[in-house]
Amino acid sequence: MHRLRTDEIFHFYLGDPVRLFLIPEGGAPRTIVMGQDLQRGQTVQALVPAGAWQGLALAPGGSFALLGTTVAPGFEYEDFELGRREELVARFPDQRETIERLTIR
Repeated sequence: MHRLRTDEIFHFYLGDPVRLFLIPEGGAPRTIVMGQDLQRGQTVQALVPAGAWQGLALAPGGSFALLGTTVAPGFEYEDFELGRREELVARFPDQRETIERLTIR
């Protein structure tokens, strides 16, 4: 999981559904399913607001997906913060399972 100081838009192009997990600053955690099946509530674009913790993974049973992102203003490494598992779990204990799945030790 990571966060940026700028907004980021994810674009789903091809493949199996992907789950985008978000913890916005001051907001409730949520999962957005990105994919091509719009009738089932999947979406091809998703906004990650600046400062939101984010992580994504293929939905169960998936084998590949092609996504892209748009960051404005442009991506700068100094705007990137990698999440630390222990700190995120301490701050969001009710999201432990998802955080552990989307972080490295």
